[in-house]
Amino acid sequence: MKSLQSIPSFLSLLPVKAASLTLAFAAGILAASTSYAAPLFEEQFSNSTEFNQNLASIGWKGYGGSGAVDLTDSNPAERGGTLFVSIAPGNPAMPIGFLAAALLNENGMKEYAAIKTDLNLQNPGTFSWRMTANPGTSIQVRLLVKVGEKWYASRKGSSPATLGTLGEFPGFSVPQVESVFSFNTKASTWANFSLNPGASLAVGENLKADLPSSTVSGLGFYITTADNIGGILRIDTVQVIP
Repeated sequence: MKSLQSIPSFLSLLPVKAASLTLAFAAGILAASTSYAAPLFEEQFSNSTEFNQNLASIGWKGYGGSGAVDLTDSNPAERGGTLFVSIAPGNPAMPIGFLAAALLNENGMKEYAAIKTDLNLQNPGTFSWRMTANPGTSIQVRLLVKVGEKWYASRKGSSPATLGTLGEFPGFSVPQVESVFSFNTKASTWANFSLNPGASLAVGENLKADLPSSTVSGLGFYITTADNIGGILRIDTVQVIP
């Protein structure tokens, strides 16, 4: 601010037209510096090890199958892989790592929930994430939010806009892979979501009343695929912007 405060005395030495242009330029710099909103939350799924890691390694939890099998601490090398943090580059390529979901491989699971809890996101504006999946897949992703003590799923899901291989993910541009969800509390946006570890994992009835609050204490993704089409989903760079 010191440099901006000195602008008036500096302008007195300039011709009127030059002073006006300089003041406008300075005002533009100040506006640009104050218009950027820092994320309320950001997850890069960083993995600095030499092996795929479970979700517990980054403070997330994971569940799979209609019975909500707890995969939080599972070994990514078992069952042909389920939910894990990859050692491959995501998007962007650095830091290394992304959330991977292996659907209908030898583990047989066609649905997962990956969640992050113990948050305090007040009045979030938008949720965004970057994702892709292998060509030929039929994967759908719904945003999950926890408000109060209950979980909710977005009524509408989305599929990756761009399909590609593991090696192609880092090279995709942001518009090719980014999904953006504008948060609101309207009942028409949400459905109940059943997440009971060891018991049930499913989307329930559409809400009849608005969410009870705009404070989000947990977020995540409900990932599903068609009955007979497996594949790998990759998610990276999750952000919540005010």
